[in-house]
Amino acid sequence: MPESTGAAVPPLLLLEDKTLNLESFGWNSHFARSFARQAIAGQRPGRIAAFHGSECEVWTEAGSVKAVLAGTLRNLPGGPPVTGDWALLRADAEVVCGILERRTVLARAVDGQGAPQALASNVDVLLIVTGLDGDFSPRRIERYLVLAAESGIDPVVVLSKTDLCDTRRLEDAIGLVREAAAGVPVIPWSAFSGQDTQVISGCVGAGQTAAVAGSSGAGKSTLINRLLGEERQETREVRPDDSCGRHTTTRRELIALPQGWVIADLPGLRSVGVWASSEAVATVFSEVEELARKCRYRDCTHMGEPGCVVRAAVEAGDLTASRAASFGKLSREAGFTKEAKKRWEKTIARAIRNRTKMGFDQKR
Repeated sequence: MPESTGAAVPPLLLLEDKTLNLESFGWNSHFARSFARQAIAGQRPGRIAAFHGSECEVWTEAGSVKAVLAGTLRNLPGGPPVTGDWALLRADAEVVCGILERRTVLARAVDGQGAPQALASNVDVLLIVTGLDGDFSPRRIERYLVLAAESGIDPVVVLSKTDLCDTRRLEDAIGLVREAAAGVPVIPWSAFSGQDTQVISGCVGAGQTAAVAGSSGAGKSTLINRLLGEERQETREVRPDDSCGRHTTTRRELIALPQGWVIADLPGLRSVGVWASSEAVATVFSEVEELARKCRYRDCTHMGEPGCVVRAAVEAGDLTASRAASFGKLSREAGFTKEAKKRWEKTIARAIRNRTKMGFDQKR
């Protein structure tokens, strides 16, 4: 890629008179190599920060530009471009004509669809935000952890609304999350006190990209505002009867932070479908997976078969029933995903062959 010029950029990318360059919003050696392989003369790189209808906002060294997707990108075999992708822009027009190889893709399964829904790409850290009100669910946290494990993304759990808890309840909640997220940073946080905001920020390195995920009303937009140091993202009160939030984030977008890294603001998810392998589930449930290997039958469902070590551990009090049940449920979902992945990969391979025959993949 061309050397960074340090050119001035529009106000969107100016934070406390600090000019951002490609490296400050995620460019690294991986993308430099991809650019060298994929780009042709005159093309320049930029990162897709958001979509606005038929246009997308792309961050480049020259500033933020509006661009349209080339027709060949609207039906890519692996899915269309998403927020976080590094794009190839034509020199003569604001047109995205290619996407650089992704490092990671945060994706979920959606009922009725045979392909994953990509939420964001090239994410390094997943901030899983859950409120300590009616939103609190260790089982949902486990689902996000499986998605992160499948994608190779480092997870961090943020327990928001600690001001709603007394010390005992907070300690109990932290204990439940540590059981579900062994070895993962768990950070209690209150928007009112602002305590531990810097601890959260310290989990993401300069030039990295974090994505903030969780239910509507969990405190995602408020957390971004605290990291920004200004009230940029709209926030709303949750419903008092069920602690559910009203959607304030309606699109996926990248936001440049003064700390020198980028955060992807994702809309609240009503469901977290697992598009992941059994290996990703085993990573999150390592202690249960270790027990499962000792079961009498290799295909044990841990639902009452003789010689089931997992069930014996639950009865002995060494493993909670909810943890064992979640392992079984997510393992079964991963099994369904495995079959769906096979069909999806065949579809992609067929589409790539067809595109090659028609000449779409030749260099422009």
